[in-house]
Amino acid sequence: MEEHLSDGYIPRSADGSFDLTTTEPRAVVRVRFTAVNPSAGPVPYRGTEYLPAANEPSSILTSLLEQRGHAVDRIADVALVCEACQYPIGALTHTAC
Repeated sequence: MEEHLSDGYIPRSADGSFDLTTTEPRAVVRVRFTAVNPSAGPVPYRGTEYLPAANEPSSILTSLLEQRGHAVDRIADVALVCEACQYPIGALTHTAC
């Protein structure tokens, strides 16, 4: 299993998945992604969403983003962060908590 990095970013494993396991009860998953706006033609955009997907299989990330209205093209990076202050899980201090 890959180690979570101190900045919160989770490396993609060889099979393309992310390990979203954590013992932090307030953890959420920050997903940075690129998507396409179909209503304005194929106009790409970048976005960030905070999803309640900690301790879930990473395969649900795309469907959660699509439920929020994003036509996901690519997930750029994933991090476990604190729901209250958005500080990375595993960092030494949550400055806003």
